Amino acid sequence: MDNSNSRRTINEMIDDMQNILENHKDGIFGSKFPKDEILQIIENIRYELPREINQAQRIVNKADDIIKDAHIAAQDKIKAAEDEIERMSMETEIVRIANENADAILYDAENRKADMENGAINYSYQMLDNTLKKIQRVSNNLDDIIRNFNKMADDVQRYLDKELEAINEEKEVLSNYFDRENL
Repeated sequence: MDNSNSRRTINEMIDDMQNILENHKDGIFGSKFPKDEILQIIENIRYELPREINQAQRIVNKADDIIKDAHIAAQDKIKAAEDEIERMSMETEIVRIANENADAILYDAENRKADMENGAINYSYQMLDNTLKKIQRVSNNLDDIIRNFNKMADDVQRYLDKELEAINEEKEVLSNYFDRENL
């Protein structure tokens, strides 16, 4: 019998058992030892062993298939989770970009509003300034007209005063004339 540590197959170990039984002497186990029955059992083991090994191999293969399927399912779930994370990440990125765009639009709108308000205020100031200048010109023109009118009124008054003086002088002359004639 080989007691070395090298790995041996089941068939080699069964061969060793069969050799020991076939070569043993009746005295070792006694005369009632069922040598023929044990050798028959060994033959049955040799016969059944390939079938059992094949069945075990089928079970191992089936277990491998189940493990492969589980591994594939796990990989599919991992891939689906990664895809979902990527989708959510993309959605988050889209939302972030949309928020940035909305902020930029709002900022631009606020700047335009401020520009429009400033433009309207500046335009209003210009219009008021122009209106004040026109009012000043009209006022200056009115002052000129009033001065001219006053001058004309003074001229008319002087003319009327002279005419009145002339009329009064004529009246005096006529009055003196009539007074002398009536005397």
